[in-house]
Amino acid sequence: MPHPAGHEKQNPFYPRGNYRQPSDVVAGTNDRIYVLDGVNNRVQVHASGGDHLFCFGTTGNGNGEFNFPLGIGIDDTNRIYVADSGNHRVQIFSPEGTFLAKLSTETDPNQIKPSDPTDVAAYLPLKRCYVVDNDNHRLIIYNLETMQPLKKRGGHGHG
Repeated sequence: MPHPAGHEKQNPFYPRGNYRQPSDVVAGTNDRIYVLDGVNNRVQVHASGGDHLFCFGTTGNGNGEFNFPLGIGIDDTNRIYVADSGNHRVQIFSPEGTFLAKLSTETDPNQIKPSDPTDVAAYLPLKRCYVVDNDNHRLIIYNLETMQPLKKRGGHGHG
């Protein structure tokens, strides 16, 4: 459905791309806004004033590809962390959208459901990444030096 003429000028954050149910947003110290456009399996990047700069990601299961990502985080160096729910992992990107690494949230044999990462936060002073595994009601804490899980907290139950 077309928007009224001049709408882009009235609202600097009017999406220039074809957003479909964006699910999360983070602001970097590099004057960029990163919007997770999950249904389109990409991250759209805007200048702090709202201008669309570029996007990265596509549909799939390879490096830099997404399957209904839900959460996005950013660290002190503006690296981007994407909770790639459908692919059961977290992917890490440079501020320009270049794939750097991934954290596997592989399903443990004693889990009731496959891992479902839905949000992510990184804290570089401790070299930690915190991942919400929604379907298993837990938080997975990763060491960013080894890219391996350190601890898993929570689980199914009523306690």
